[in-house]
Amino acid sequence: MLLAAMTWFIVYGSLFPFDFEDAPRPLSSFLGEADLFANRADAIDNLVLFVPFGIALQASFARVRARLLGAGLGLLVLGVGIQLAQLYLPSRTASLSDVAWNAAGMAAGMLLAARIRAQLANQMAGQAGEHDNFLLLLVVVWVCYESFPFLPTLDVGLLRAHARPAVFAPPFELARLLQHAAAACVAGCAVMRAGWLRRPVRGLVLLGALVLLLEVAVPYGALRRETLLGIVLGLVGGWFLAGLGGRRAAALVLPLALAMLLYTVLTPYRGQWRGGEFTLIPFSRFLWHSALGVLPPTAFEALAVGALLWSGLRLGRGPALGWCLLVLIGVGMLEVLRVALVAYQGDTTVLALALLLAPCAAAMRPHPRRERRRPGLAPASP
Repeated sequence: MLLAAMTWFIVYGSLFPFDFEDAPRPLSSFLGEADLFANRADAIDNLVLFVPFGIALQASFARVRARLLGAGLGLLVLGVGIQLAQLYLPSRTASLSDVAWNAAGMAAGMLLAARIRAQLANQMAGQAGEHDNFLLLLVVVWVCYESFPFLPTLDVGLLRAHARPAVFAPPFELARLLQHAAAACVAGCAVMRAGWLRRPVRGLVLLGALVLLLEVAVPYGALRRETLLGIVLGLVGGWFLAGLGGRRAAALVLPLALAMLLYTVLTPYRGQWRGGEFTLIPFSRFLWHSALGVLPPTAFEALAVGALLWSGLRLGRGPALGWCLLVLIGVGMLEVLRVALVAYQGDTTVLALALLLAPCAAAMRPHPRRERRRPGLAPASP
């Protein structure tokens, strides 16, 4: 799974925004770009891009021969193959030197893997039955929401233009602050309550630092101070909620998740227009118009639905099916309300997200820990 995820990440990061054209550039343009230091920012990007793939290779195969074979195939397909595919992308520059930096990044990742594995082993805590894997899924969704399109850059010009709105301070948007704070609060509580880390506070701080760094380094949209402040405040709030205990935290996460979902339904947050109609096709704007801008709102809605499922299952003691069905009916009714009352376009995206997340929430629901009885001596008969 880790190797497949890293492979997808490289393909996505190398071919985004997928604006292919029919006629490729000549192959000589690929072979002629052999200067390793012609573009240092691009060289570092290609080096860093393949470090996670090297780590995944080291973790996926036990034998050295299998690792070397996987590295060779990976460099051939993901290095050379993707560079050749970039000849069809006008927004990309295919370069032979990029393949060399890919190889260096892969080797660095394989060397780092052993040390990283030892560090992770030291941080892990708890027994398998105490882990809440669904909360980890919510954390991943939150990182995707904050870090889209997941492509950091070292281009100073792009970073300067991206960070200018945060420095010159356009009008403060309270809705943006609350939106990012609510999402970060759910993620912070999830990190603290997942039960995977021996020192969850340290993990929360490191995760927050990583997300803030990606907010700055990924030049997508405009960097806003409300976003950065909302992430910090939300993570602190999540830490506070987690300290209240499992059931009390879930009791507070439930109305927060419901408020997040209502915000997406009753406002134009998705970017959908008024006077629209209802369609049964999920992810309609992305499928019809290739609108990548709808993906962060979709991740926000997935986080809200997931938090709603988790909190209800955490509070309830009965079968998971009842609460999952209630959430499915509720999100369906909210989408109808969006079209009938607010007159925004509606589709089945949120319902599809709930259908995907509900089985995961039920299957990953941790069982309450039971105390083991120690064998003792039978009482003496009178």
